[in-house]
Amino acid sequence: MKYYIQRGLNEYGPYTLADLQRYVASGNILLTDLTRNEAMQEWVPVSQVIGNIPLAPPAPMQAPANPYGSSPASSVIYGTSQPGSSGPIAGTTPSGTPATGASGQNVAAQGASPTIPTYGATTPASGSQATPGGTPYGSVAATPATPSYSGANIPAGGTVYGDPGSPGTATYAGQGGYGARPTGALPGGLVPPDMHWALVLLINFFCNIFGLVWKFIQASYVKKIVPGDSSTMFYVAAVGCHVLAIIVYFFGIVASIAGSGGRQPEAPVGAIMFMFLLLLAAVAMYVIGNFKMRESLLDYYNRVEPINLRLSGVMTFFFAKYYFQHHFSRIAAWKKTGYLAPQG
Repeated sequence: MKYYIQRGLNEYGPYTLADLQRYVASGNILLTDLTRNEAMQEWVPVSQVIGNIPLAPPAPMQAPANPYGSSPASSVIYGTSQPGSSGPIAGTTPSGTPATGASGQNVAAQGASPTIPTYGATTPASGSQATPGGTPYGSVAATPATPSYSGANIPAGGTVYGDPGSPGTATYAGQGGYGARPTGALPGGLVPPDMHWALVLLINFFCNIFGLVWKFIQASYVKKIVPGDSSTMFYVAAVGCHVLAIIVYFFGIVASIAGSGGRQPEAPVGAIMFMFLLLLAAVAMYVIGNFKMRESLLDYYNRVEPINLRLSGVMTFFFAKYYFQHHFSRIAAWKKTGYLAPQG
């Protein structure tokens, strides 16, 4: 079974269950990250998938190499000679006697300090000279660069701690703590029409024309993000069929009254049948438009701005206007705040 990881707006994977265990144990994946597999409909915390399965222990850390290059016990040379020199190093005190300068004065009396012994140099054989390159004993040894949380001085192949860009990094103080939602720039792009679906339903209940106008507002937004979307054309066709059905019925009534000759007019059966056919065509055009919009939204929000959008065909058939508006509100909030609410 393959699992996918979601952190913020990014999705990673697929991973096996063993991979999840290993990454959780090493700290690359957090128990608060979201995951799902092909059989799951909703994202759940990694902790629910791992459950009571024992985690694989992380790989043991290797001891760092000796920065001095050799064992201190065998590499400290006190007062040895430099290469190319046959006498003692200036400032040292060989054989227990003070060193003297060119004028014969005592060097120690002039304030000169003894040479700092070499720590890390290769111990020479008896009678040979010391090999240079050691670290002066008592000086500050050069230390390797330490990774910083701002990303400076990162060694090759190192991890930038606090970077929320991949599941291989952890979130530390300054980024909201472990398991916090990664921060970053807000998503760009057009913001969809933002109105709660219940408010759309309420206004549409008292004013039917508002529902029609709002449907075209939704279609206009989809047309902007997906220029090839054809839902608007089907909605226009649906409105056209509806208007034509009303016109046919009206003229059928007028013709029936005019041909009655003062008698009780008969119902225009032909006009009524034609009207119902036009209304049926209007409904069909409306439903096709809804599914065209669904197709465009699924393509855009799973390819261009991948947020793993899922739209139910049943909900699209019966409640498209309010169902789409629910997701438009989620996406609008995401673009304004950076937080994408779970799909309900």
